[in-house]
Amino acid sequence: ESTRSPKKVTITESEEDSLKTTEDEESVNSIETNHDLLNNSEPFRPAIHIPENLYHNIKLKLTSLSNRDKILQIKLARYQKKHENLNMFIILVSTILGVYETFRVKIDDIIETQFLDVGTNLVPIVLSGIITCTASIIKLKKYQEKSDNIHLIREKVSVARSNLKTVQEHLLFCKNPDELRQIKKIYFKTSFDSYCQAQSYLDKHVKEIDYHKYGDQINYSEKF
Repeated sequence: ESTRSPKKVTITESEEDSLKTTEDEESVNSIETNHDLLNNSEPFRPAIHIPENLYHNIKLKLTSLSNRDKILQIKLARYQKKHENLNMFIILVSTILGVYETFRVKIDDIIETQFLDVGTNLVPIVLSGIITCTASIIKLKKYQEKSDNIHLIREKVSVARSNLKTVQEHLLFCKNPDELRQIKKIYFKTSFDSYCQAQSYLDKHVKEIDYHKYGDQINYSEKF
């Protein structure tokens, strides 16, 4: 009886490379936080040593900036709407007061009773008080100042996101470790500093309670 010997499976170098590439892609795709990035790296070895890891690390930063920027957009829209509504209310009441003052002389000629005369004199006082009170509320709430600050912060965030995306574009054309080192220098020299600055500004204006207030209104997305 002839016994068949088991066939040896040979893997070519191209197939081996493709398997390694697939494993690398799976490990990179599983990165959701910087903690995952550290867990996937070897002990006492830099977590970011290949372009893919740095690319995904920057993606995490872009996601953070984007989500917090969306909260700022909602807050800015609310401030502007309140400010606009109060200003329109002042304009409306001021118009009514102006029209009333125009016809007041004729009303005084028509109305002769003392009770109605007091009423006609009281109306301008009430309307002027409403205008003053509304203007004081606008000044107290500082809607315009808050809106200007948010515009300034959003500019900082926009610059930080632009710098980070520039580094990502450089990573797409990275060919060797030397180029990666140069890209890292660019990253730490400009992009990371602008990112930290943007986050420090966001920390002052985006509070924990804002996530509970506006979380349902935000369309969280990982694509940019």
